[in-house]
Amino acid sequence: MQKFLVLALAALLLTAVARAQTPPASGDEEVALIKQAARAFDDKKPAEAARLLKIAVEAPAFQLLNEEGQYVTQRILADAAYDSQDYQTSARAARAATGYA
Repeated sequence: MQKFLVLALAALLLTAVARAQTPPASGDEEVALIKQAARAFDDKKPAEAARLLKIAVEAPAFQLLNEEGQYVTQRILADAAYDSQDYQTSARAARAATGYA
């Protein structure tokens, strides 16, 4: 299930970056981070996936993503952080994904 979510997120990111009104270079790093996070999930390294996704979420270009892309990113971050026992990050990402402060 997580692999499917990561692949869906990568597709959403690529679409969002293509639609952005900024130069193509903005968002490329975030897409690369998401791809690295997907590989980390596949390799059963949730801490590494969470670290990469946190960087992507904190980047200014993250706000250029559509709501779906932001939701999926935050949701996967919540799962990865939980699996790596980073419960504070997991809770923060879950709240961001659901819109609850």
